[in-house]
Amino acid sequence: MAIILSTLEHSRVPLTVREILSFTKAVTEQLTAAIAQMPGVRGCVLLSTCNRTELYISSPEELDPGVLLCRAAEVDYAPFASAFYTCREDEAVRHLLEVAAGLRSRIWGEDQIISQVRQAIAIARSVHSADPVLETLFRNAIAAGKEVRTRARLSPLPASAASRAVELLEGELGSLAGKRAMVIGNGEMGRLAAALLRDRGCDVTVTLRTYRHGETLVPAGCAVVPYEERFAQMEGQDLLLSATTSPHYTVTVEGMAPLRNPPRYLADLAIPRDIQPELAENPGMKLYNVDDLQGVAPQREVPPLVQEILDRHREEFYRWLNYKDCMPAMEAVKDAIVRRVCTDRSITERMDQEELVELAVGRAVDLLTAGLADTVSPQHLERCAEKIRAHTTGRPVLGQESRETEGGAFSAAAPASGPAPEGETAAEPCPRFPLFLDLTDQPCVVVGGGHIAQRRAETLARCGAKVTVIAPEIGNLPSGVETLRRNYAPGDLAGAFLAVAATDDRAVNRAVGEEARERGIPVSVADRRSECSFFFPALCTGGKLTAGVVSDGTGHHATARAAKAIRSLLEELP
Repeated sequence: MAIILSTLEHSRVPLTVREILSFTKAVTEQLTAAIAQMPGVRGCVLLSTCNRTELYISSPEELDPGVLLCRAAEVDYAPFASAFYTCREDEAVRHLLEVAAGLRSRIWGEDQIISQVRQAIAIARSVHSADPVLETLFRNAIAAGKEVRTRARLSPLPASAASRAVELLEGELGSLAGKRAMVIGNGEMGRLAAALLRDRGCDVTVTLRTYRHGETLVPAGCAVVPYEERFAQMEGQDLLLSATTSPHYTVTVEGMAPLRNPPRYLADLAIPRDIQPELAENPGMKLYNVDDLQGVAPQREVPPLVQEILDRHREEFYRWLNYKDCMPAMEAVKDAIVRRVCTDRSITERMDQEELVELAVGRAVDLLTAGLADTVSPQHLERCAEKIRAHTTGRPVLGQESRETEGGAFSAAAPASGPAPEGETAAEPCPRFPLFLDLTDQPCVVVGGGHIAQRRAETLARCGAKVTVIAPEIGNLPSGVETLRRNYAPGDLAGAFLAVAATDDRAVNRAVGEEARERGIPVSVADRRSECSFFFPALCTGGKLTAGVVSDGTGHHATARAAKAIRSLLEELP
């Protein structure tokens, strides 16, 4: 599976070309859905900002994302053939990491790009075009970008195009204090520009297409005028800044012609452009667009700390990708070892369980190390042993577990070693310690779409969690629960606060549990008590009280009865 990228980037392509293939959020969603249905495309993500349009695809075929994008947008590819830069595999991976970190932005280290990358993958999820490869790549890129901004300071320059525009205007006018400024557009960029101008002492007016008290945010201290009256309001203004997502010009030569005293300084922060370019030809009028907002600093060298962060997240992505690619072969190896051990002549009916396990494990390790003789090292084996020991600590030895039932409890068979010796009593299991967590806005992942998974997702959502359910088929869920209708893939738990594995596939549940433990994420595994790091309770709420009930693993019916009684009691309390 190849990762392929085609990009129209500000450093290579002028604004006049980029704006033709610059898209609003709604159009981006439509194009992403259309490209995802094209032959050979396994996944796709479209990133469109004022400085770049980039299409990432994963495919087993030799596809050209630029051609696919033009086809979906119904524009001729020929004029863009030399404008698109296309790269594959590791170059595409490095490119996205640098984009998310702000290293490829016109304003070096700017903050807005990370939210734009996050929006791009969110759109892909919403139209089911984010396959596991691109999903995991974008998650790592976003995590890298956040870490860069937390731990490193890339540039002393302002961190947005709006900041840069205000700085440029201030440089032209000397001071903005007392100047009259008009901002067209009340989106994120427009609000930021208006607030910055107001902070500089400007008398700011913001245009709005609609205004309802309490529903539209306007920066404090700014006046409001209807969008339709914008030209009349321009009379006597010192400067004008426009930042909308309109496909048409918001400021035209014809509209400004009647003005006797129009604004002399115009800043266009939109893609496609808001302000008709011919206005720059008017005597005494200066027009700046996004290509004029380039930072004044020379080409910068990436700080070692930033490079270390990017390299680490890149390596994490490749570890996941390698594990994913190995999964089919791992299952084949497991099957082969089982067949080989089952034909071992050393196995006899007189062996007890411990002897049988020791023989099977010994044969399995011998067969694996022999097959990997050219690549295995003592260091690899020691790391493997350390991980196994870490994941084994505290687990019961030689037990059997059965399926989970109501309240997160499990039923377990008696140990195979039989009853306790005469004169001794079997050790009583320790009670499970109740720990109540604030899950408000915490990302929680439920793998599975059946009845148990649905109940778990509903409970987590009711507790305020941001729940994602991953399964090929998913039943009815509460509004606000995100769904990924596909099979689980390693990497799906990246960034999760806790996880639940509740499929009818033992291998999938085991893999979810292993990934959770690897990442240090609490996990409840529906069909294997020994793989759980927490036990999902039967939740009982009433008024301002919350209680949770679990059993010791054998009394699931008692758990259900207790939960019902506690719920009734809580409902009766004043």
